[in-house]
Amino acid sequence: MPTENSKEYKKCLDEIIKNYKKNQDWNKVVTHKSFIPHTTYMATLVDYVEKVYGITVENGEHLQKTIMLNKKSIERIEVFFIIGYEKGVIFDIMIADQKYTKYLRDLENAIQNGAMYKDLFNIEPMKFSMMVNKKKYPTTNQYDTIIRVIADVFHIKRENELQFYPNLRVVAKEMEMPYSAAMDIYDII
Repeated sequence: MPTENSKEYKKCLDEIIKNYKKNQDWNKVVTHKSFIPHTTYMATLVDYVEKVYGITVENGEHLQKTIMLNKKSIERIEVFFIIGYEKGVIFDIMIADQKYTKYLRDLENAIQNGAMYKDLFNIEPMKFSMMVNKKKYPTTNQYDTIIRVIADVFHIKRENELQFYPNLRVVAKEMEMPYSAAMDIYDII
């Protein structure tokens, strides 16, 4: 879950900005050797398109019309994403990824800025016009997503590394959350 402050996000954004400013052509951005169509790059691309044009990209068709990718560019993107998806939905999946990523980043930023567990429920997923990709994000209800982000912020990753986790009682106390919710971290991660 890369945030605007993460090295991965910044690297992607720097590459996209550099290539777009150099060429003023989105086709050259997505066919450049530095562009790797994975979730972070794609979400970052959509973020930057929104910034450049001062818009909110609503769906895949809107993105395609805005950046006018040619067939070669579309094929370059589709080759990375097409496994498991029918052709023609890839841009909608990109937008869903970007919206979901924005929601995750807002939750993470809120926690890092001192928000408590109950405050996280005020960040509405619908604010992000999310078209949830159920194949990729099977647990996308608000509660599960909040628990997953708390686990990420506190670096709770895998059950087999329990000795390295922060104590769940400490997490529950620090986030002012019920201990039962903190225990759900193990069910959701």
